Amino acid sequence: MGAVIPSLSVDGFITNNDEIMLRLFEHFKASDKSQSNFYNGVASLKYIINQYNEADDIKRIISSTLTTMYSKYFASVDVSTNAVITDGAITINLDIKTVSNTGSKHMLSLSMAGMVNNIKTFEIQQDKIRG
Repeated sequence: MGAVIPSLSVDGFITNNDEIMLRLFEHFKASDKSQSNFYNGVASLKYIINQYNEADDIKRIISSTLTTMYSKYFASVDVSTNAVITDGAITINLDIKTVSNTGSKHMLSLSMAGMVNNIKTFEIQQDKIRG
């Protein structure tokens, strides 16, 4: 049996690998680090953006976090990340390549831009899937 993630929607259990890749990223984007008092392993894009001020740190932590997250569902994971911070604005480009347990290859490419202001909030202004 391949990768499966549960959903709380009418979709039930998600088994399509392309859909799993997208759903995992949506969870990463929407999650708050402190949303659980019981589970300390919540992966959160907002938390990473708020904790780190340097683009190199953000790239490294995002790549590491997503690799760990996707490795639970795929046999092989390669995450390429580029982050640039200019005048309080951040642009993040991601390419996530995976190989399933059955050998099928999948890729998710995303580009996001947002602001890191004095209160350290991050709102995604652009979020598109390429390829």
